[in-house]
Amino acid sequence: MPESSLPWVLLPGWGMPAAAMQPLANALAVEQPSVPVRLLDWPSDPKIWQLAAQGDSLPLLQCLQNMHPEPAIWLGWSLGGLVLGQLLQQATLNTSIKGAVCLGMGPAFVQQPPLMCGLHPSELKLFHRNFQRDAGRAWIHFMNWQLQVESHASAAAELIAMASGPALLPQDSLQSGLVLLQQLDNSQVLQQPPCPLLFLRGAQDPLCPDWQQLPQDFPDVSWSVIPDAGHLPWLEQPEALVDQLSRWRRSQGL
Repeated sequence: MPESSLPWVLLPGWGMPAAAMQPLANALAVEQPSVPVRLLDWPSDPKIWQLAAQGDSLPLLQCLQNMHPEPAIWLGWSLGGLVLGQLLQQATLNTSIKGAVCLGMGPAFVQQPPLMCGLHPSELKLFHRNFQRDAGRAWIHFMNWQLQVESHASAAAELIAMASGPALLPQDSLQSGLVLLQQLDNSQVLQQPPCPLLFLRGAQDPLCPDWQQLPQDFPDVSWSVIPDAGHLPWLEQPEALVDQLSRWRRSQGL
């Protein structure tokens, strides 16, 4: 397959179906009609999530890689970006990943040494406790948490229409996903990324704070910001997002 035709593989965020990424797939198809786009759903096997929460994420990573073992450019949004960073660190699994984009996600979701970028751990712990008490109410809070950019209120209705709430996966699996958000750290991959790597966030993203010194500290990684966008840039600023993705792809010879 010619390099210019490498497909996109899109991985959604916590508790979200592959359909949540369909608008981005549509926008990419308009920009590059000859480039296929593949949407991945999260594995439904609770055992995979239980093992991942216990520190063994290899079955989860293997399952995802098996869904698309062919050469491709992967884009993970939110938790998808965090898990993608883990996939990049597996030498036996990352050879088919020719480029990687972490959208709405830094090297870690919560602050932890050595980089200390991300949300304060107490914010996620509070949400996790609320989810254990009342998953439905916590889910609504999660939707609102992402959608704090008031100028893009229409994105809220679109996202909610794509998601059917916490019934998407078993509640235990969703809780395991929250554990991954708390524990996973991809700072190691910044030192020597195995492929072109882009971190991309909305300037007003409430779940992905500013990266501060990271672009200066890790020049081998690409870092970019989408103005007037929050945690859902493919709904809030689709043209700007696709433009940045296309320019990055061309700059890396992908």
